Amino acid sequence: MEENKVLRQKLVERYIQSKASLPELETFIELYKQGELEQVLDAYLEQQIEDSEPVAFRSKHTRVKTLWAACLTLALISGGVFYARPYFRSPVPVHYTQVHTQSQGIRKVSLSDGSVIWLNRNSSLRYADPWQGDTREVQMQTGEAYFQVAKNKKHPRFIVRTPDQLTVEVKGTQFNIRTQKGSTRIFLEEGKVALKKEQQVAELSPGQLATYDQQHLTVQSAKGDVWLAWKNELFVFDDATLTEIARVLEAYYDIHVVIQDHLDHLKFTGKLSQKDLGQVLKILARTLDVEIIQRKGLVTIREASGMAVPTE
Repeated sequence: MEENKVLRQKLVERYIQSKASLPELETFIELYKQGELEQVLDAYLEQQIEDSEPVAFRSKHTRVKTLWAACLTLALISGGVFYARPYFRSPVPVHYTQVHTQSQGIRKVSLSDGSVIWLNRNSSLRYADPWQGDTREVQMQTGEAYFQVAKNKKHPRFIVRTPDQLTVEVKGTQFNIRTQKGSTRIFLEEGKVALKKEQQVAELSPGQLATYDQQHLTVQSAKGDVWLAWKNELFVFDDATLTEIARVLEAYYDIHVVIQDHLDHLKFTGKLSQKDLGQVLKILARTLDVEIIQRKGLVTIREASGMAVPTE
């Protein structure tokens, strides 16, 4: 109980000082709506008034608190989210910028701090605009993105959150994130990143790949050309199984791939252009000696029957 009280006091303090992250903002709003922050807010404001106002004016603290609570309640009811500031200066709205790519191509996103994000096909993310407090935060929602993060004294922390609640904290670095079907993979090209998921933590060095899959976080060495080739519209596979290749094709072309059970162990190494799915399938069929049938959004891979590979 005492621990919860301390955590809420810290949450209120970060909120009023405009240092709360987006998840902390959402927690604050939810707790306030439930009426669980009133005592903490009152205590904090009383202390602020005692520390900053002359004794003759302290009797007005009840009216000030009432005004502050009314402003906050009005914002919550109207659906707005804002940071309260000491002495009741104008609130700063929190807006989100949503970025989504279709299957047509890669999109370059330039952030206000000088950081740049390349968003792969069929991918989406969002971020607060403007940044709030000392933290820059991006929420990776689907797909894949390459981050080139600039250092910023005003907002020194840069955090990326993934759909499986993995937290990636970076400092002036370049890295790639791929999220698909319940797993997240992060390849670090330059700099340093720290990863955290509940009690699991890891720190990456350049050339390392972190994988979070089925509640487990692992780190291993990896080849950068394999993980960064998509920026040049290439697939680079290094001894990849047919199942691994199918996952990549599904995410990239928004298709569904079905593989006969006894073929999923087949492996492929090579570079393929991403521009033509039909050509990719023909090369795989010829190299792996399998039959591939493409009909609209479904691709079936089965044992070769000696017939030509039909595609539509």
